[in-house]
Amino acid sequence: MEDSTQFALSEKASKIAQAFKNEGWFIDASDAGVFAAAYAVKNYPDFNPLTYVPHDGLGSKYNYSSFDPDGTWLHFLQAKYHTEAPRVCMRNLIIYGLECISDIIEEHGVIRISDYIE
Repeated sequence: MEDSTQFALSEKASKIAQAFKNEGWFIDASDAGVFAAAYAVKNYPDFNPLTYVPHDGLGSKYNYSSFDPDGTWLHFLQAKYHTEAPRVCMRNLIIYGLECISDIIEEHGVIRISDYIE
């Protein structure tokens, strides 16, 4: 698997990240993405971002450094998933986490963001 410094989110993930920004919950959509990645790691321990294939790449495009300016996630993902493609892992965690949160909103409506954390 080849790693990439630039990637696109899914359309659904982009919409929910933008909605979080518009609600004022995050300064920008990339902060919402980092939250979603952490949400996915914590709440879906069996999720494997190395085998996940997003259903589209029609959403917003980002540089990896927008999500991890100091490299903290890079080192964490390399260690956790034993991979040479940590940026792909991050993209997939962001997409999966945002889409899961979007599904919660569709089912239960908009609730406090802290309610997303088990």
